[in-house]
Amino acid sequence: MISGRASGSSRFFFLTEGTFYIVNSRISKKYGIFVIDMHSRQGLLADGGTKAMDENKKMIVFQVGKEEYAIPIEYVISIEKAEDITPIPHLPAYVKGISKVRGELIPVIDFEHILYDRSQADSDAARMIVLQTEELSLGASVAEAKEIIDMPKEAVKELGLAAYQKTTYFSGVAALGSRLITIIDPLRLVQALEGIREIKEFMKDRKEEAV
Repeated sequence: MISGRASGSSRFFFLTEGTFYIVNSRISKKYGIFVIDMHSRQGLLADGGTKAMDENKKMIVFQVGKEEYAIPIEYVISIEKAEDITPIPHLPAYVKGISKVRGELIPVIDFEHILYDRSQADSDAARMIVLQTEELSLGASVAEAKEIIDMPKEAVKELGLAAYQKTTYFSGVAALGSRLITIIDPLRLVQALEGIREIKEFMKDRKEEAV
């Protein structure tokens, strides 16, 4: 077991057999990987992950471009280094490729391409957030995975109708001091992506070939 203090936090993180069990609210930049094990994940869900936004909700905060975004933690399986991604030319432009994560083959999308129509630059801070939705499991490439926070319900404001129509997968905006954090609904995101059927069919074919 390796233990230490994460930057910006007085609490400990633990790395056991390649798994990062997060105890603090900061995500370790030294190891770059964490996995929510089933025991911890069930605890997070019981602590508000599946409840309505009338209570505090645990979220992963990450950066794309110069802006901060958040995803409810119940959708997050792990955070990995953004590496070993195989490009697939005929898939939509926002798909960086496919990657095998802990034995499962998943498509990897470029969040910067989806949000800003430009490719994310390579950097040591870049991470892949592995998400699981009812539609599809996938990796989301982001500039940086920053922290886990308890999002206070009073900090979250609903989007106006015009903004909602433009980006249906934005579920709200949180004001935390001087920070503005846009909250993303992963299921709505997957459903809104153009070419999602093509991606699902491609992944199904690849998995059948691997059997």
